Amino acid sequence: MINFAFSSPYAARVLKAFLAVAVALGGTAAVLPAPAVSAATPKASSSKVLPIGAFNEIVADGAHKHLFISDRTDGKLLVTDYAGATVALLDVPSSAGLLVNGDRLYVAAPASSAIIAYDTATLAPVTSYLLDGKPDRLAYAGGKIWFSYGAGDLGSLNLAASEAVYFTSENGNWSSISDLSGNNSRLVIAGSGEVAVADVTGETPDVLVEKAVAGQKVRTALTPDGTGVLVQPSGFSVLPTVQLRTSDLTETASYDVGSLPKGVAATADGTVVIGDPYGPDPSGIDYFPVGGTVRRVGLYNGFYGGDQLAGFALEPGGSRAFGVVENLVGTPVISLQVFDQPAKTTLTGSITIESNPLLVNASFVVEVGFSTVAAIGRPVEIIRSDGVRVGPTTVPDGVFSFTDKAPATAGTLSYRLTIPADADINAFTATATSSVITGYPTTLTLTPKGTTYNFGTTVTFTAHLGSTYTNRTVSLYAASFDQGKRLLVTKKVDAKGNVTAPLRLTRNTVVSAVFTGDTWFKPASVAVTVYTRASVSTAVTKYYKKSGSTYIFHKKSNPVLTTTMTSSAKRKQYLTVEYYSGGKWRVAKAGYFGMSVTFNGTHKVGVKYRVRAAYISGKSGDTINATTYGAYRYFTFTK
Repeated sequence: MINFAFSSPYAARVLKAFLAVAVALGGTAAVLPAPAVSAATPKASSSKVLPIGAFNEIVADGAHKHLFISDRTDGKLLVTDYAGATVALLDVPSSAGLLVNGDRLYVAAPASSAIIAYDTATLAPVTSYLLDGKPDRLAYAGGKIWFSYGAGDLGSLNLAASEAVYFTSENGNWSSISDLSGNNSRLVIAGSGEVAVADVTGETPDVLVEKAVAGQKVRTALTPDGTGVLVQPSGFSVLPTVQLRTSDLTETASYDVGSLPKGVAATADGTVVIGDPYGPDPSGIDYFPVGGTVRRVGLYNGFYGGDQLAGFALEPGGSRAFGVVENLVGTPVISLQVFDQPAKTTLTGSITIESNPLLVNASFVVEVGFSTVAAIGRPVEIIRSDGVRVGPTTVPDGVFSFTDKAPATAGTLSYRLTIPADADINAFTATATSSVITGYPTTLTLTPKGTTYNFGTTVTFTAHLGSTYTNRTVSLYAASFDQGKRLLVTKKVDAKGNVTAPLRLTRNTVVSAVFTGDTWFKPASVAVTVYTRASVSTAVTKYYKKSGSTYIFHKKSNPVLTTTMTSSAKRKQYLTVEYYSGGKWRVAKAGYFGMSVTFNGTHKVGVKYRVRAAYISGKSGDTINATTYGAYRYFTFTK
């Protein structure tokens, strides 16, 4: 059993028994296995050879983005930036533990029996604290620097008073201290197969809880919030790293990375980071997110003759790891490699509805597909637009489907699929929307349309029907402007989807095609208008002879002009009488008249006349026909 006594002039009492009771490592915490290696395993993002010969320890200074790397044999302390470029190479007789606290770097220098403090901004030595023994491990807690020294004793350094206080074993049954970790008022003391948590707010450490742990010369690290203690066995051991609850040292998690792990730390979100020199890659950094799957980042060069991870430091407040890699084959080469925590997986997938649009009350299939296998087995929520949850609650496979039924009323139907984020994946959302209709729209066309034909022309009308379900029958109707609608034909369309009907045109006519619909397709109708010219013909009488196309009258005769036109009760002709003078035709008279007109008056001999009858739609008494102009009739007078 190990007991601490305060041996300075302030010694007044004996500490509680430290590491006295051996408790078997165990509990219900799950062991998280090391990751399997695949072609997708990410690698360190950079590598820089360092000017040191033997690596000892690395710490990071977040304020100045510097790394402090000690050389255990050459008496050097290397300062680099985060990429490994050298900032300074400081002479230190020897160095063991390193600690960055505020604007100071503390270096345990056992050869000098001192702790040396450096200004982290100027990198200049500030002071040296001489000790009664050779310091090794360093930690900061309770406003003091704590250090192990000698054969594994414990001491503290009051920075305000520049005074060291030493705690020694009282009965000589001593287990040497292998590591120290501090956080606020708590100090974690690791011995050979033992760990204890002490309150260090008083003059002497007060051991609150202690526990036996597996492995020798264990390393420890406190989680950023101080609620967990990470305990890592060293040496060629297959024992896992474990996380213990700080308050009672109950095991809460276990992390299996194989033998000889090199360092342990935790990020602000609780991700545990372990150096794994003999992993399957074979060397790199393993990230264990809370509740997630371990993810590996391998060495910059992957499996490369002799490269092995020797230790690492986390970026303060971040998750990036700065790893020191040794290659001891031949002339030793030491490099700094930067390991970025692998990003969460972003899922790729979709949700689709069988068709768009959907029929009311119809059953249909909703299909979901993922191209990212990480989706399989994860909780999924599919919410329909009416707020009802449908489909499975976990993703059963990369592609799956379920059947649903459209609502009884027309509108819009949508689905929103959500997979929540967790330690391994980002949140994923996909939507699908379809309109719900009472029937599918039907394609129905009719030709010709908008054309003007001569009176009496027979025109063939063609209706074309698109896709339908069962009904393939179309009816064609005709309705002239002064007559009612009449059926031309009702029949099934031919193989090309067409049905035709001939129609002799005597009036302006609206022709329509009608499809009555079926189970899936809506009724449809289409109409076209064709225009028909009137029949206009003018006869000339009372002439005594004809010369070519010109009628010749005696000057005392009155020509009679009689127009024949498609009959209508109120129809009048529009008659234009013109005479030729000065090289052009000039209007003598124009207007609406009955169908027979006598050209009365005194007639000039030799003047050329012409007359033309017309039907003007909307002005000749009706709109039954399209505006039509008849042929000119030419005449003149002689003595």
